[in-house]
Amino acid sequence: MIQLQRFFGVTILFVLLASVGMLALAYGSRQRELTLEGNDLYSSERIVVSADIEDLNRRMGGSKPPFVAYKRLDGSGRIRAVHSSDPASFPYPLHRGRQFSDADRRAALVGGNVATRTVGDRDVFDYDGHGYEVVGYLGRAQDSLLQDDVLLVDDALFGRQTEETLFLDGAHIQERFRDAFPGQKIGTMNQSTNRRTSIDLVSPVLLTLSYGIQVLGAVFLGLIVAAFTRRRSRIAALIGRSRFRIWGGSLAQLLGPACVAAAASVVAGSSALAREGLRDLVYDLGAVFVISAAAMSVTLVAQLRRPR
Repeated sequence: MIQLQRFFGVTILFVLLASVGMLALAYGSRQRELTLEGNDLYSSERIVVSADIEDLNRRMGGSKPPFVAYKRLDGSGRIRAVHSSDPASFPYPLHRGRQFSDADRRAALVGGNVATRTVGDRDVFDYDGHGYEVVGYLGRAQDSLLQDDVLLVDDALFGRQTEETLFLDGAHIQERFRDAFPGQKIGTMNQSTNRRTSIDLVSPVLLTLSYGIQVLGAVFLGLIVAAFTRRRSRIAALIGRSRFRIWGGSLAQLLGPACVAAAASVVAGSSALAREGLRDLVYDLGAVFVISAAAMSVTLVAQLRRPR
């Protein structure tokens, strides 16, 4: 009975820590979507360059992190061609449909006010004599700042062997472009909604606080498991059992609840997080387990070294 109570106690603590991580990821995802909506789908790192898309792919396409390039197709900048070295790394705020994928060759994401036509069971956006299958609808709601925007995936919309004005985005994009194109002129863009609010100041503080809570909670959890197994570990040491086996037995007391909590958290998070969010949640839970195991191991070693 005591063992069962301890198992459920450790599992509940794991679930609480996982919930903190899941809330932090959901909050970060929501803030990112709001930022993209307020900044015409650009992040604060985006730059303006004059480049050839083929040369860009040749010099930067195989490196990480991935990048995304936009080309304005009309005077307002509402209709844009998009090319990415990894479309899954650049999710857009959608209220319906799916994101772009590597398999898309001629596809569109459109806002709620954009005129389309229906072909069978699909919506199609027409541009320059070509039809683009609408795979998703931009904006967190139909009436949003993106209701008139269109993103088109079609490499034929970019020039070949000719430089043109491109808008590049991605992590550390300015440094990466300078490394790939030394001496090339780089332009920046005016900040929009995101820089007129406190979102950039508040979000990092909240996220850092939540991750700090997780780290402290993980250490506390490791100490609790070490306390639960202290007596059994000392008895095992007295009868000559190896320290590795003792450590393995204590780790099992942590691993079981961690697996149960992870499964429950992933199931709960599947409705609140996108695929990338679920991946980050798994990484987050793995970090919590590693920190807990490290705290437990250090405490266990200290216990076994004490005079009997």
